[in-house]
Amino acid sequence: MKSRRITGVFLALIYAVIFFTYTIQQCQKNMFNSYAITRYGDVLYEMKNGKLVVYANDQNGSSITIPDKISNQYVYGLGSYAFANCSKLSNITLSQHLESIGVCAFYQCDALKSIAFPSSLKIVDNSAFYDCSYLENVQFSNGIETIGNSSFGYCKRLKSFTLPDSIKKINDFIFNTKRNE
Repeated sequence: MKSRRITGVFLALIYAVIFFTYTIQQCQKNMFNSYAITRYGDVLYEMKNGKLVVYANDQNGSSITIPDKISNQYVYGLGSYAFANCSKLSNITLSQHLESIGVCAFYQCDALKSIAFPSSLKIVDNSAFYDCSYLENVQFSNGIETIGNSSFGYCKRLKSFTLPDSIKKINDFIFNTKRNE
């Protein structure tokens, strides 16, 4: 009688392990099918809503070039938090097909002093360059349409920039310099 209980408990345990392992494998398979992030040189990329979006591959790099194309697909966006906390990033060259810069994409990139946007850029999302304390120079090209909330918030050295005629929407506090403490 005791051996039947042990055998029953043992079989239940084996079943639970097999079921749990299968469930984890299925979740991982679904997760990676949904968010297929791949490495390409200095960047990571994924397809998001049918467009190629890139992220930082190395947070310690000082210079990066966002390619125009990866695997015959144009690079259209920088993802949310794409280069956040890349404190050594001082030089970035953007894709000439870039349409959007995501939320907090360059958050606290302290070494970044200058950025020049391509004419293809339409959107600089909320807090995209928030707390880039050494950012001094921003060059907009004609084509930018929207600048999000606090996009250049707490960029203490950025005193001014010229907006082109293409601008359609400027959200609140783009130069916000006060922190909620």
